[in-house]
Amino acid sequence: MGADTSRSGGPRRGRGGTPSSHSRLLRLTAVAGGGALLLVAIVAVTVSAARRPAPRPVLWRVVNDTFVVSDESGDELWRKRFEQGLADDYNSPRLQPRFLDLDGNGRLEVLFIVEPRAINESTFLVCYSSTGREMWRFTPGRAVATITESFENIYSIGALAVSEPDAQGQRLIVVGSHHYLYYPTQLALLSPSGKLLAEYWHAGHIGASEYHLTLLDLDHDGEFEIYAAGVNNARRQATLVVLDPATMQGASEDPNVEYQLLGFPPGRERARIFFPRSEVNRALHEPYNVASTVILGRERLVVTVLETLNDRIGGGVHYELTPELRVEQLTFDDGYKAAVQRLQADGVELSPERRQLQALLASVEVEAGAH
Repeated sequence: MGADTSRSGGPRRGRGGTPSSHSRLLRLTAVAGGGALLLVAIVAVTVSAARRPAPRPVLWRVVNDTFVVSDESGDELWRKRFEQGLADDYNSPRLQPRFLDLDGNGRLEVLFIVEPRAINESTFLVCYSSTGREMWRFTPGRAVATITESFENIYSIGALAVSEPDAQGQRLIVVGSHHYLYYPTQLALLSPSGKLLAEYWHAGHIGASEYHLTLLDLDHDGEFEIYAAGVNNARRQATLVVLDPATMQGASEDPNVEYQLLGFPPGRERARIFFPRSEVNRALHEPYNVASTVILGRERLVVTVLETLNDRIGGGVHYELTPELRVEQLTFDDGYKAAVQRLQADGVELSPERRQLQALLASVEVEAGAH
């Protein structure tokens, strides 16, 4: 016979006003069942959250001295404020952050160049995790000197290049920086954890922007080389420096000892190429020419040497180099040809175009270094 219930629907109490044992069992069963459902719900939510991919940092902006990182939907993930203030030119390509998996763990790291507002403070590179934790930072440069000049330890990062991942997913980082007022240049090779693996110093500006620095396996040997374009101050001449990350070290050596950086071992390059100053460059009384871009095109390295430095149009020579770094072809761009026409209109005598090209080709110097 079932339990007797009152009109209120509650179970009849026995002596001492306690529920009957059967009623207590029903309540315990109900509570246990509810707990099991709650546990199942918690587990389901936990599994769902575990399967949901973590937000990936892909968007950024700089606002009021603050670096803000967002996911692909534009939702803010984290922000970092810099008390020293940030420069106003974060629209410049050289200051674009990089979102890359540096160590092969499947998570993106964020490389951010911190350029303070004050020009007499060094630029530095910070690596953040995908959640905004600072993993490491690298400040370039050091105090260096020649026999005639000293350079204080304030450097500006001009370019950042990151290698393709190796078999383990590891990437190497090359930081090109130069003294904030003048020369020299430091090219620093960093590990994914920010450790300085090697460095090379140059008396002049090379790798001064994203157009002057690239990493390529031009000879298809399975290892990338560093190609840094710019100018050699000692020679007052455009140059391309090629470095092997496994052997790079020291400082460039040149005949003019006034530009020799002190306290470094001899520079160890794979090669150095010097591009002669053109007839137009000399006719305009330019102080030097400069290798302004280095890119890969049609399995050839294309180096553009700017010959008209003070011309708003800009006139240059395009040099195409084979993987063995032999100049295979060179051409004048439209700016160079326009400069020739203006000079000739002013009565300046210049050689015919073909002869100028032949003279430049014959005067290219290639210094082979260590492999």
